[in-house]
Amino acid sequence: MSTIVEITANLQIALKEAGEAEKKYSDALAGIKPLEAAAIEKRNAVSLLMNQYQELTQPASEETPIARKRRGSSGAKRAPRQFLPIAMTTSSRLMKTAKTEGKTKKIALQAAMDRVTEIAKKRGEDLTDEIRTQIEKRASEIYTK
Repeated sequence: MSTIVEITANLQIALKEAGEAEKKYSDALAGIKPLEAAAIEKRNAVSLLMNQYQELTQPASEETPIARKRRGSSGAKRAPRQFLPIAMTTSSRLMKTAKTEGKTKKIALQAAMDRVTEIAKKRGEDLTDEIRTQIEKRASEIYTK
């Protein structure tokens, strides 16, 4: 068994070590605060420069908002998507689904072209030969896998 003297000595040692650890912890926190402030300042500087870059590289249209922040946060909305990415995504998904269902490449390609033409009409755009060629190329990629 331990005596009161031993317990008291161990308690004093533990209190001294706890005090030293607490001091080290406070010193570490004090060192982190300036780093955190500097990181926030740099992040804001990067954001400002990105906004300036986007303003200079965006088309001069007032209808096109500048994409400043991600969805779900405050700020300007992102710019409208261009027709080519919409057409390619739509056609790829449609053709992959058709392939999974066991339909032929010709039927899948026709369905994709019909759907992309429909989207183009809704957006007031034309389905160019370049887009048609890319959709056909994507169909070949999907059906050769």
